[in-house]
Amino acid sequence: VAAAPFHMWAPDVYEGAPTPITGFMATAVKAAAFASLFRIWLEAFPEMYRGWHFAVWWLAMITMIAGNLIALQQRNIKRLLAYSSIAHAGYVLVALTVGVPGYVMGASAFLFYLMAYTLATMGAFAVIVAVGSAGEPNLRVEDYNGLWQARPWLALSMAVFMLALLGFPIFGGVGFFAKWYVLQAALQAPSPQTKLAIGLVLTSVVSAGYYLYVVMVMFMKPRPADAPPALALGVLTRTVIAVTVILVLVLGVAPSPLLRWAASGQPVVAPLAPLSPSVGADR
Repeated sequence: VAAAPFHMWAPDVYEGAPTPITGFMATAVKAAAFASLFRIWLEAFPEMYRGWHFAVWWLAMITMIAGNLIALQQRNIKRLLAYSSIAHAGYVLVALTVGVPGYVMGASAFLFYLMAYTLATMGAFAVIVAVGSAGEPNLRVEDYNGLWQARPWLALSMAVFMLALLGFPIFGGVGFFAKWYVLQAALQAPSPQTKLAIGLVLTSVVSAGYYLYVVMVMFMKPRPADAPPALALGVLTRTVIAVTVILVLVLGVAPSPLLRWAASGQPVVAPLAPLSPSVGADR
């Protein structure tokens, strides 16, 4: 899941792999890993919640801080999204931290956030594929200068994805509700996680520094004279971008279907085994 301090592999692998593979790793692989982690902790070991809660609390806080602060320094678009995915791993860990066995809202927020993150990240990497060329020489953020002038619909799509990952209201679509849902789950948990909620809000504010920078260069910077000409996009790339943009925006206006899906996907928590007298005495 690339949670700090176990995140060192992610930026180099994301940058070095072909962009379609990077997009797959950042979405499907991460979502599957988190789903497995959630099921193991809440279904297999629900009675150990107090044992792992403290460690996951610190993992969530460190991951949110490290991912966002390091992402501010990135000028390679794939490394920027790699550290962005690390930061989002921290947000998902917040939902995992409050996912107390029997607390429905924690598990629902977890699933809702994973779906919103997957849509926005998949779309963002599809835009990188659309803008790129053979050998991927143009992966700097500055290579997106004036993209609005050459490919308006690609610039608008990338702006939607960046605002969704930021959690911006309205224009960020479902991304705003995803962070809001995790925030509410943290504050309304049986043991409210106020400090984690504050960390989520503050680090989200920090993330505006790099998400909005990408939007700014696309719409406010001039297009370089030596910029490569626009290439024709494949049908699959156009389809992925169009579908993800539509889903991000539509679910931002009407999130109820996704909320119902998240609420119906609760893990079945295993019953707590009775403690033996010796174990009880040790505790």
